[in-house]
Amino acid sequence: MILSSHVDIKTQSPLAPDSIEALRESWSARPGYMNFGTFGPSTRSVLDAEHRARESMNADFGRFFEEHLEAGYVRERLAGVADFLDAAVDDVVWLSGTSEAMNLVAQRLQLPPGAEILTHNHEHPAGIYPWMYRAQRSDVTLRQLDYLIGAGNAEEIVDFFAKAIGSKTRVLSFSHVNYTDGAVLPVAAICRMARERGVITVVDGAQAPGMLRVSAAELGCDFYATSLHKWTAGIYGSGALYVSPAVQDQLDPLMVETFHGFAEKTRFGQAAAPAGLDFRRDWPRCMHRFSALFIYAGPQLAGTLAAINEWQTLGLQRVEQEVIRLGDRLREGLQAIRGVKLHTPLSMAAGISSLEIAGLAPGQVTRRLRQDIDVLGRVIDHSPIGFTAIRLCTHVFNSDDTVDRVIECIEQIATESSC
Repeated sequence: MILSSHVDIKTQSPLAPDSIEALRESWSARPGYMNFGTFGPSTRSVLDAEHRARESMNADFGRFFEEHLEAGYVRERLAGVADFLDAAVDDVVWLSGTSEAMNLVAQRLQLPPGAEILTHNHEHPAGIYPWMYRAQRSDVTLRQLDYLIGAGNAEEIVDFFAKAIGSKTRVLSFSHVNYTDGAVLPVAAICRMARERGVITVVDGAQAPGMLRVSAAELGCDFYATSLHKWTAGIYGSGALYVSPAVQDQLDPLMVETFHGFAEKTRFGQAAAPAGLDFRRDWPRCMHRFSALFIYAGPQLAGTLAAINEWQTLGLQRVEQEVIRLGDRLREGLQAIRGVKLHTPLSMAAGISSLEIAGLAPGQVTRRLRQDIDVLGRVIDHSPIGFTAIRLCTHVFNSDDTVDRVIECIEQIATESSC
């Protein structure tokens, strides 16, 4: 699991005030914004980078188009995304986010008739419905497990999935960080177990980059789908898919604009154009096959690379430590409040804290937080399976003071509810 032990993390001091304060001053959102699991507002420098790229595109579209799509430029720019995920540039696809990435894998992964896809009922809709659609339209089946809410350690989670794998299971699809209870799953151990059983692993990593350091190489998954407009605070509609070399030939394109990725000749029967005339030919391998819409992504990529550069300048390990320190501060305070139930397992917690207050609907609490102290969280509603929660995401943009005000406000709400 790419998550430092809490013992080591808690010995670290917060990020240096000069660096973190500069980041907060450049941030474009309110200090009490705590919904990074849905969308991460960008800093002004990130927005400026996107704006400059759009101005360049408008000023001379022909030149911008040629430079943006030239193979060397694509490889150089995409290398920044690949480095952020600790992956080879040929194994990364630029997409609009986790939803598109999960759909690409679910709809176009080659599977034998009767194959079973295994997942669980705390997955995000974008992690479930693409597989449901595939099962509805082809000869594969989808099985959702009842997730182990309250699991106390990584071994329980690995064992939970291992016991569920059957003779027909071909795919195990799960999240790096649950969007419901905020648990950070032991991805590397799960993937190792699945690989030993011949099962392909598809990881929904929407919540991880920007919250945690992510290493596709260390995780050992076959697919890693992510959004770069959540915790990474890149431009909205930015994301990536890592495709392991072992499974690249088992994935077909979902969308095409030319013959690339599926045919050797053009519609006129001509062989591929020589390098230099065919701008896609020398793109990184997975981009060449799976990123037909990259031609529209120039300004988004420019802004998102600026966001990635901010995190790398601060230091990915230090960002992870600060995210967890703030999350621990919030959870410690919440645990002490009578009437508050914390859903997030402390041994597998990072930036997401999931809770409920006895006697109150989550929406009542999020409205009070917004009205009383201008803090924006989110309601998670899986009520058909008995799970609803208030989700609060603490990031380096939030201060200790903001976290403490949240604790005080929730304590007041809980006290009023119990009277």
